[in-house]
Amino acid sequence: PTPSSMSTPTITPTVIKKSIVLLEVPFTAQAPFGEWQDPRQQDACEEASVLMSVRWVRNEPIESKEKARQELLAISKYQEDTFGEYRDTSAKDTADRLIKGYYKYANFIVQNITSADDIITELDRGNLIIVPLNGQVLGNMSFTQPGPERHMLVVKGYNRQTQQFITNDP
Repeated sequence: PTPSSMSTPTITPTVIKKSIVLLEVPFTAQAPFGEWQDPRQQDACEEASVLMSVRWVRNEPIESKEKARQELLAISKYQEDTFGEYRDTSAKDTADRLIKGYYKYANFIVQNITSADDIITELDRGNLIIVPLNGQVLGNMSFTQPGPERHMLVVKGYNRQTQQFITNDP
């Protein structure tokens, strides 16, 4: 995977390895009211991951489920109007189209991840990671089984004792 790493100027990189790294990222589901029959929300994991991440770097809350729904639909419309499609974008396309294009935010990188240590290093630096994954191997009980082949989520922390990542999974 080639996740996007987003940093905020207010967080200074840390060299002290705490047992738990946890960035306080606002959360929204990709279908805030459970309207899974709407294909725009059904395929909005990229949009929701970017929405959470951009709000974090800008230190802005997600005010309500209704506001999140409105913004997710606006992002989908922007993509459809601009690119002719809103579904299942790659990490690079998600970064270019949504983070840079829709939100006009440029302080991010898209890079290849070769190990869990790569993600942990970015978290230790105070950076958030948006990562594309095969949702069918995540074991998420909330998914309609077998789960989505293509899924995106936000990695916002790591627990060194349990060796588990902490995520906002839309």
